[in-house]
Amino acid sequence: MGMVTARPICIVTAVLLSSGGLLAQQYNLTYDDVTPRGSMNFALPSQQDLTNPPGYESYLDMAREIGRTSTERAMRDMQAAGMLMGVPAIADQAKELEAAPGLAVLPAGYRASILVSAAMGEGALKDLLALYKMRKDVRIIFRGVPAGWTVPEFAMWLKELSGPSEDGGEITDLNITLDPEFFAAVGAFMAPTTIIEDLRAPSASGQETEASTGRIVIRAEGYSDVDMLFGQSEAGETDVRGPNVVEIAEEDLRQRAEREAAASLSRLTRDPEVIKKRYWDRQRQDLTLMPILAATANRIRQLHFVARTKDDITDHNGQVLAHAGEIFMPDQVVAFDRRILVFNPNSEREVAFVEEALKSPREGVNRVILIATQIPSTQPGQEPWDGIQALVDKFRLPVFLLNDTFREAFKIEMTPTEIYPIQQGSRTDVLSEETAL
Repeated sequence: MGMVTARPICIVTAVLLSSGGLLAQQYNLTYDDVTPRGSMNFALPSQQDLTNPPGYESYLDMAREIGRTSTERAMRDMQAAGMLMGVPAIADQAKELEAAPGLAVLPAGYRASILVSAAMGEGALKDLLALYKMRKDVRIIFRGVPAGWTVPEFAMWLKELSGPSEDGGEITDLNITLDPEFFAAVGAFMAPTTIIEDLRAPSASGQETEASTGRIVIRAEGYSDVDMLFGQSEAGETDVRGPNVVEIAEEDLRQRAEREAAASLSRLTRDPEVIKKRYWDRQRQDLTLMPILAATANRIRQLHFVARTKDDITDHNGQVLAHAGEIFMPDQVVAFDRRILVFNPNSEREVAFVEEALKSPREGVNRVILIATQIPSTQPGQEPWDGIQALVDKFRLPVFLLNDTFREAFKIEMTPTEIYPIQQGSRTDVLSEETAL
């Protein structure tokens, strides 16, 4: 059923889209490929790239407050729009569902959350809404509203999508909500993602957030059959993956609020300190949103890269060498010859692991690349670049920050991860090895 097992080698396929070729350059990474907005000389991006609204420092608190309260305000707007359409308030629905007898199929204390997106299509969403009507132990959550929509428009769309209730009236029997905090808390980027929690037990992370979760007993991507998944959790399954997923299309409602508020100011700052601070704030935010955890078990996977041409590839005479849509294996063009170590620079054990790994060269490697999943911690008064430079001095190698393009292409999930080539006869395989420390 798509369960990730503990087999020694799992197969992972990364489909890379190219606008002009076989992605040989992305497959044989350059420094620019693996660092977000950086360069091999570690120079800050241009001022033009990082310009900000004036008075950003004083404005930032306001933007953050908007971000913290955006979900609450959005739900109030949604409730107000719903009342105009005859839909009861969300809080009233929750009370009714809690009090209704016989509607909880899961054992007492368990809650299922199905994280969805409009990108799943109206047909799939209609089926899902119909399946879980009158289920107080199942809630359906969106991260935000589709691009260009207002919250009242989103509420109207949900009303039309859900149809009438069992008695022919308005929708009073669905537990639908907007909750970007929950998406962030569980690191969900694909839909549908189903999370089943034991609300009587604290979150395994032990961290208090605005979207605190119970103990997650099972997480499933590509599945939305709550009762089947709970049965699998009872059998010991905790992580189920299926192929029928789509990327969540809606922007995080909090980020949308901050972005739209920032766009209300048109003038640009020239203060270099503000520019640098904004740059590092963006880096931290990008890295925080990436679901990278410390490895808890050793795992080796073989990576298979596929390049699909978006447009025709022609030579200098105009002759077509490859037609749009053709699929190639990059290793048919040039063998992978990089050794990449992805690690958390704020973990002493992972830094020590990298030091030890670098003492043992691997065959077939022409370049070693180090990628950090967090901005290194620094002493008071130091800047983030000082932390990165300290790593460069320590390893005598360039150190780059992880970005989403690389994470998705190489399926980075845990740290430390080592990616390296291994010769198998005339074929060069690429392995991704996670190590539990």
